[in-house]
Amino acid sequence: MGMWVFHYIHHLIVMKIEMFKKRTTHPIHMEQKLSSKLNGFGLNMYESKLWVALLSRGESTAGELSDIANVPRSRSYDVLESLRKKGFVFVKQNKPMKYKAVSPEEVIKNTKEKVEERAKRQIKLVEDLKTKELFKELERIHKQSQYTGEQNEFVGVFKEKNNIKNQIQYMTKNTKKSIYINETADSIKSNMEFFIKTLPVLQKKGVDVKLMVSGDGDLRELTKKVKIKRAKSLNRFYVADDKEMLFMLFAEYEGGVLTNTKTFIKSITGLFDKQWDNSIFID
Repeated sequence: MGMWVFHYIHHLIVMKIEMFKKRTTHPIHMEQKLSSKLNGFGLNMYESKLWVALLSRGESTAGELSDIANVPRSRSYDVLESLRKKGFVFVKQNKPMKYKAVSPEEVIKNTKEKVEERAKRQIKLVEDLKTKELFKELERIHKQSQYTGEQNEFVGVFKEKNNIKNQIQYMTKNTKKSIYINETADSIKSNMEFFIKTLPVLQKKGVDVKLMVSGDGDLRELTKKVKIKRAKSLNRFYVADDKEMLFMLFAEYEGGVLTNTKTFIKSITGLFDKQWDNSIFID
């Protein structure tokens, strides 16, 4: 009888321990509800799961978080590093290495500051545009067309990210002789698969591919396939066969101008060639 009581009590203790673990270390239901609502913070599903799991633990190792949040271990370190760069976690240099969550209040404060700073940069880009030669040339083209009525030349405006992205892909894929690209690292990365598949093929066909990129970012996937030089300006434009040019008005994909005006394209390619000759290749 005494042994039976002992086994029964042992069984109850084990059940209590398992219930406690599920309650304290497995916020699965909470993650499922919250993960889909964290888009406003700029987090993907894996990042959301790991951050919520880490908030529930205070601090933890990558392996523990992987099990708790149901994120593959092979991805957990990369995802946590991404969260660190975004300001959602910080690393404690223990052995093993541990991660600690930044509080939601601090994250909101930091996110708000980043959004405000990004908005200020965009506004400055718009204001600075009026002082640039590119804008003056666009104004000259517009005024000239009102008087000459040349039907062989056109200036078209593109709006929305997908429309501009489609035009970029169309121009690039269908170029026959040359494609000159002045881009930002972020824009290249957002369309990386297309560039990796398309630019090497164009080079094999004998197309003169010149790509200049401004800003920081890991472009090693593309530099293995195509030579890239460091751009000195933040301008974003594509010139195909010296016949068509797509010029983006902002750092992101908000608006673009497409033109085939020869004098304008010639002046831009001339500036591009000078910058190309005086720039260095990106490793």
